[in-house]
Amino acid sequence: MPGEVRLSSIVVDRTAEPEYRELNRWAILSLVCGIFSILAFALPVFWAIPVLGTICGVVALRKIHADPDVWGGERLAQIGLAASLGLGAAAVASTLLGWYLLRRDAVATAEIFIDHLRNGRLDQAFWLTVPQEWRREFDPAVNRDQAREHYRRFLAGGARYFLVDDIRPEVTLDEVEEYGTEGDSDYALIRYRIRTEGFETYAIVHVMTAKNSKTGYKEWYVAEFRTDYEPRSKKIQFKHHH
Repeated sequence: MPGEVRLSSIVVDRTAEPEYRELNRWAILSLVCGIFSILAFALPVFWAIPVLGTICGVVALRKIHADPDVWGGERLAQIGLAASLGLGAAAVASTLLGWYLLRRDAVATAEIFIDHLRNGRLDQAFWLTVPQEWRREFDPAVNRDQAREHYRRFLAGGARYFLVDDIRPEVTLDEVEEYGTEGDSDYALIRYRIRTEGFETYAIVHVMTAKNSKTGYKEWYVAEFRTDYEPRSKKIQFKHHH
């Protein structure tokens, strides 16, 4: 009959995409986590974000591939997964590198200080206990009384063991007990073993950084040197530590 359309004459393209597929919620969540993975550079606690983004991305892709006619959002899941993996790995690597450099520089400062003591250079060791920016205040030519008091405390803390040349003690690095960051200042607690004939004790070298207002750079100094130290008896409750 004229105008009649036979169903058998209609060709159905079964490979065509359906007009609408629901966006997979796991894919959306993965994308959101991928975007916020940038926060992982701020604090280790935020490392959970890229981990969650990676899990959501993998789950989303598995669900979408298992039922492609129902779920959409494959591209979103791929972007979220890539961002979570990339930013997460970069944040972890950056943080670990920062911890390594902090520990290395802290130990280097403590070693310079101890080397001055080993070789009887007490004046040079003393100046390492004063931040660069404060040294003028402790210059005997400027403020003799304050300089003498600071030097007296320096000797009382343990430097007195190194005053006599012929019985100068042996000093060896024992352990880095703690290191980390508080605000703009880095710190470390470094323990040394001190030995002389018939005598042995521990000493703690507490090093910190102070920002030089003239240069804008952090500079390490010895905040405390103390002998007759009980291992791990000094604790610093700072925000981020290792």
